Amino acid sequence: MQSSQQVAISIVNYGDGESLKHLLAEVSKYGAKPDYLLVYDSFSSDKNKYLVAELCDDFSSELNISLFAEGVNPGYGGGHNHNARYLKSIKFDGILVVVNPDVIFTEQALADLLSHSNHGVAAMLAAKDEYGQVLYNCLRLNGISQQWEVNDNPLSTTDYLAGSFFGIHIDDYLHVGGFQDHYFLYWEEVDLSLRLKANGVNLVCSSGDYIMRASNSLGTKINAIYYLIRNVFLFVNDGENRSRTGLYGFVFKNFLRYTFWSLRYRKTTPIISFFKGLSDGVQGVDGVRR
Repeated sequence: MQSSQQVAISIVNYGDGESLKHLLAEVSKYGAKPDYLLVYDSFSSDKNKYLVAELCDDFSSELNISLFAEGVNPGYGGGHNHNARYLKSIKFDGILVVVNPDVIFTEQALADLLSHSNHGVAAMLAAKDEYGQVLYNCLRLNGISQQWEVNDNPLSTTDYLAGSFFGIHIDDYLHVGGFQDHYFLYWEEVDLSLRLKANGVNLVCSSGDYIMRASNSLGTKINAIYYLIRNVFLFVNDGENRSRTGLYGFVFKNFLRYTFWSLRYRKTTPIISFFKGLSDGVQGVDGVRR
């Protein structure tokens, strides 16, 4: 990894010690390591809290790790915002790399990301699944419809950044206020992307290298339903002139999807979470699910 700028990796971890362990092990092998690696641990149990603390201590001789575990879960965006503010407080002036702990990337992939990240340009990388199938190298937004696109371009302009892995200059990130905490989980990367573009930041996706994104477990997908449905209402109401095109179709399509899930998996959770998300979304409820 060659970069003339300072580099900081920001990770928000929640109950996933194994993925974090794998990520730290990989980054510790890099020839050119990041200047900072920050872990915000929104732990779900005392066992996980101690596991994460032990992992960060184990790799502290190889990586400049800062662990933050404040006993609260501020959500995905809130954790990364905390890390970004800390970096600015220590006079960091470089590229913030936002990373999910379950994303796999090589030193070469990180170098490719950094080569496209700078003042005024935020970058992401194309992604493959665990079987090597290309998932996307460009993300499109049509109204509220999020579409994964695969094209032949080595570098594409993208409508929004994938929240699982992107690079951005710390000043650009903080200038727009970073993620909006009240989303808690999901849609916050789309909201951030539109605010960045409104402030003149270009968003690009490189196909020079790839990250690997494993499929989510059924449990993770079911837990996400509430926020996916509720936060689409936050999204359309958070910015001026945001299109509501496709909103009612989105709601109806997901009603059918989660009704099918409840029948298929013989669980009432999917459809209950759908209606709870819909109700709270219409009422403007935000933050963690209550």
